[in-house]
Amino acid sequence: MITCDRDRAHHYYDTVAKRRYFSVSQVMKVVTGEQRWFQGDEPKDFGIRFHHIAATEYAAMQGLCPYPDIQQDEILTVNAYRALRQFNKDFEVEPVEVELAVTSDLGYAGTIDLYANVTYRRKQYRAVVDFKTGVKSPAHLIQITAYGKPSKPRCRSL
Repeated sequence: MITCDRDRAHHYYDTVAKRRYFSVSQVMKVVTGEQRWFQGDEPKDFGIRFHHIAATEYAAMQGLCPYPDIQQDEILTVNAYRALRQFNKDFEVEPVEVELAVTSDLGYAGTIDLYANVTYRRKQYRAVVDFKTGVKSPAHLIQITAYGKPSKPRCRSL
């Protein structure tokens, strides 16, 4: 089982292998020098809210809970939710795992927002999806590549 304690430097821990891991975000900070993916609390709060909505949406698609309740007065959230629903429709998204913690023998771990079957140009693929709500960064490619290459299937759905 993979646990996560965001207050520690090596905040992912594999309770079976008895091993700690740096997070992918920590590795990216060293590699790219970027310290923050957002400016101020408002974008961070929106990112947290959006990720919660997305996770709830995909859990609901799997029949695990009701669909998210979106407050119509939160225009940014409403628009983001519409875009998420359109993404799901356009790519015929079928969630496999939501908030999936993965580890690598290279010493890092991370949490994938969505692992899903998607359809692109009439072909079905298994995809790693990581939602971004802040400023586009070259570090995002590093992050999604790292998530796409876990060394072992030592992972669990959170």
